[in-house]
Amino acid sequence: MRVLADGQFYRRTEECLQWLLQISAESPATVSGGCERCHLYWNGDFSLKQAFAVKSFLATQDLNSTELWLWLDDEGGYAGYEENPLLRPLLPYVQVRR
Repeated sequence: MRVLADGQFYRRTEECLQWLLQISAESPATVSGGCERCHLYWNGDFSLKQAFAVKSFLATQDLNSTELWLWLDDEGGYAGYEENPLLRPLLPYVQVRR
């Protein structure tokens, strides 16, 4: 994941959208030095909202150079995560950790 030098992109939606429209799809950002690991933590039940966040990552990142680790808490999310119908189709693409 790259952090943009101009902090305005994180605060002003219109400027961010204009910048994104200028990016060429033919020259994606590459990660030097191998695979980049991204982390997503969730406390509680894994529901539709969290599934959308994971799907957004999978749809927008180069899966050859990135990986997603999904951290779930013991009390609500980790127990029986393999049986969660929203998470089950995503399991081949994420590492689930306690």
